[in-house]
Amino acid sequence: MELSISVCQKEDCSIVITDNTDFYPNRDGFIPQSGVSANLSYKLSDVYLHTYLVYNKVSGSEVVDTDIKLIDTTVVTTYSQMVPPITFRNYRDGYYTVYYLAIPNQTISQTSGRYTDSTLTLYYSDGENIYLNGTTLALNPLQVLSNLWKTNIISIDNKSFSICRINKCYLDYIYSLSFDSKGRIKCFACDSKDLAEYKKKLLSDAIFVIRSLIDQCLYMEAQNIVEEIMQCNGLCSHFSDFVNPSACCGGTI
Repeated sequence: MELSISVCQKEDCSIVITDNTDFYPNRDGFIPQSGVSANLSYKLSDVYLHTYLVYNKVSGSEVVDTDIKLIDTTVVTTYSQMVPPITFRNYRDGYYTVYYLAIPNQTISQTSGRYTDSTLTLYYSDGENIYLNGTTLALNPLQVLSNLWKTNIISIDNKSFSICRINKCYLDYIYSLSFDSKGRIKCFACDSKDLAEYKKKLLSDAIFVIRSLIDQCLYMEAQNIVEEIMQCNGLCSHFSDFVNPSACCGGTI
């Protein structure tokens, strides 16, 4: 069986993990509850779902957030209702790995151990910690995550790099320099010193803000900036059907 997840980042910089695994035969996922567990193929009720958000620093990795669930398969019938998305607050920009694991409970781990390759490392979960089969000493999650090959854990990982907070910082900086207190572009005067350089910076700032607004689906706000740029003393008028009749600086840099 295989797990399937999607990872996205929200406007508030939080990270959302959605489980798209589903039941077999819709996908090569969990065995339906009416079925029978098999070697390395589990029912949802056989496992705990462990999700780890790992921050990969140059000096070493650390687990910065964790979610562990035992899914109640008796309440609803559809997979998406049984396994809701997980939201982690992203505290820092940088390089992250999301690990999503289906770890069998102790009973299933012991049972599956009878039928698996003797070279397979067997783990179980009690809903709080991970243990080696036959032991009661809780393991450091990083120990397990660093060697998921040839185990009875079904896993998937997703790597991502966040610059959400740096983007927000730059956006604030742009607004303070190129926009007034009402969010309108500070258009240049026709006798501005270093006019070409200012035009270039203004366009660069506007494009960054427009793209950031589009990413947030704030289309009317983005449209407002587009219209302001097109009316900014002829800036970009040679690429637009709209020409500002009061333009005095021409349309080229």
